[in-house]
Amino acid sequence: MIRPLAFALAALLPLAPAASAQTADERDPLLYVLEDDDSRVYLFGSIHLLDAASYPLPDDVEAAYADAEALAFEIDMSDLATIQQAVMARAQYADGRTLQEALGEERFAQLDSLSSMLGLPGAALTSYEPWAVQLTLAGLGVQTLGYNAQNGVDVHFTTRARADAKPILALETADEQTAIFDEMPETAQIAWLAEMLDEWDEQAATFERLIAAWRSGDAEALAALLNDMPADVRPALLHDRNARWVPQIEGMLAGDDDVLVIVGAGHLVGEGSVVEMLRAKGYTLTRQ
Repeated sequence: MIRPLAFALAALLPLAPAASAQTADERDPLLYVLEDDDSRVYLFGSIHLLDAASYPLPDDVEAAYADAEALAFEIDMSDLATIQQAVMARAQYADGRTLQEALGEERFAQLDSLSSMLGLPGAALTSYEPWAVQLTLAGLGVQTLGYNAQNGVDVHFTTRARADAKPILALETADEQTAIFDEMPETAQIAWLAEMLDEWDEQAATFERLIAAWRSGDAEALAALLNDMPADVRPALLHDRNARWVPQIEGMLAGDDDVLVIVGAGHLVGEGSVVEMLRAKGYTLTRQ
């Protein structure tokens, strides 16, 4: 059974052993603020799968949460049933085709070897499209290394917001997010899955660099790591979504409430990022 799609871009992260622990005052993850006369919008770059050693978060992140009267995420992670429904509605082939037919015998055998190692034999995956298999296996691989969604920034703050009765906003619905993957050309889906299979044994050091870059807030390193994906995948996953989110963030700033917006760190770095788009429209964003 395909697991629920957890935080979508989380599965773009490569795999690795846990990075060395840091104390909260040694960490400086990406946090920006833009403000007008009566409100603030904070932009916090998330890592969707983390370990317990990543907490507590730095004081400026905690201060942003305390100041925020509402939180906004990529999707509303408090409604897991809706997320599961959205994924399962799109993850399987609707025309009777199989993953084995899409990949070919040799590539499917490679997939079966890896997925069986992760406890999910290839035979259980044959009715699912390549994008869903890629996300599922990548997520399982991260979990074997001690990182999981329960410790991710999104769940951490969703849980706290619910306990503190702070409204939760969503920049897109679960179905809209799932559709991004489902509507990719199958050739792009297969290339993405094949890249993961071919590089599976080489990515431990990459993830270690990624976690270190996130903890230190190294925007340049994060951009290099998080934008490293097939060229025909990148626009749909990053640039196009950023462009849809910017007007919503502007709307939050135009309101009266202070809002903490939490999105994957890849959306706040590099060319075509949310930060770059807002600055291009004349907004001043201050790094905290």
